[in-house]
Amino acid sequence: MSMNTMIKKGFCLVFAFCLPLPILALDLNDLRLNWYNELTGYPYDPEVIEIKNKITSLTSVGKKQWDAMIKDSGRSRLWNDLSYGSSADITESYDRLQSMALAYNLDGSDLYRNEQLKSDILSALEWMYMNQYNESTNDSGQNWWDYKIGAPLRLNNVIVLMYDNMPPDLRNKYLLPVFHFCPDVGHYTGANLAWIATVIAVRGIISGNETDVIYARNSLNPLFDYVTQGDGFYEDGSFIQHERHPYTGGYGTSLLATLTDLMILYHGSSIDFSEENRNVVSEWIWRAFEPLVFRGGMMSMVRGREIARSATTDHKRGRSLVQILMRLRYLLPEESSLRIASLVKDWLISDKTFSDYYAYMNSIRAIKETKALIENTDIPVREVYEVYRQFPCMDRAVQHRPTYAVGISMYSSRIYNYENT
Repeated sequence: MSMNTMIKKGFCLVFAFCLPLPILALDLNDLRLNWYNELTGYPYDPEVIEIKNKITSLTSVGKKQWDAMIKDSGRSRLWNDLSYGSSADITESYDRLQSMALAYNLDGSDLYRNEQLKSDILSALEWMYMNQYNESTNDSGQNWWDYKIGAPLRLNNVIVLMYDNMPPDLRNKYLLPVFHFCPDVGHYTGANLAWIATVIAVRGIISGNETDVIYARNSLNPLFDYVTQGDGFYEDGSFIQHERHPYTGGYGTSLLATLTDLMILYHGSSIDFSEENRNVVSEWIWRAFEPLVFRGGMMSMVRGREIARSATTDHKRGRSLVQILMRLRYLLPEESSLRIASLVKDWLISDKTFSDYYAYMNSIRAIKETKALIENTDIPVREVYEVYRQFPCMDRAVQHRPTYAVGISMYSSRIYNYENT
């Protein structure tokens, strides 16, 4: 058997295991289960040590939030450190509830199907609706992102995770602010468009609104067109967000992650993404992303204001991209998929920043796919990468040699020299 045949055989086995089951028609229940499985990582073996460790870690996060939550019936807040003077506290509240709901749903977790945890999650959802996030909430003077993207993304996920534990009228009630703040995708572009389309798609799945699900899918079409100005991907591999800022390693990575979520969600359905769309995404990887990563680290010069956030380093952002590509590759043409597998294996092995291959993997699915990739000896590591690449549309240039990489950051009348808001 030739090496190429062995690689393809190994790829096909992993391919069959990781993809969701095909949905031949637009069955909203199947789409919901697709989303649920992406959140939880099902199916998995909770006794595999790497997965077991991740379950323990995710459970610890959920338990920490649960223990700290105020549970008194007369409470004026859910956590002592959240005053709700800022819209970010609404997003943070749903983020914590998502951690708790995930711990509740993980087979192998100490909190799996814990009745008291379930009761406290549902009680907190009611409190949030009554006091902080409903169709009458005044968002004046606050950050629009929290109301239209941050909070509803997380709220949708909590409802999907707790779907069988609440009646339809309660689910629909909690979705009222999502309908209010997100009637459509508006004028948003780039990552913001992908995020708000996700909000509408998952909302439609939960509420049984097929029109929303189809609308969200169709609203993504502009993302696959190369732009000549403003936000989006350019043919030279540049990615711009906020009009004049190079953001491949920030919003560009977030866009790719969210689009991957949706491509997996719609996979095999009657509104699946076209082969042409998939080919465009393949081009992004080689034109836009590969040249900007060295030994697993995403270059700072394309991370915008993210470089001021201590929790998000170059290598953590690179690790995020690794997780995206491991999921995305199963949806792309075989040649691209095999090439991505070799690329990702190279980044995992060459990145000495982390203690092991599984550090900063944010999901059980990522752990599964990393383990399968590393242990598949039929997939070779990418060959030595030597390239010089210019990105005229975002005033950047990079050069890769076997032992080093150099990135040059410039600015002009097209591109600002930094972002401070």
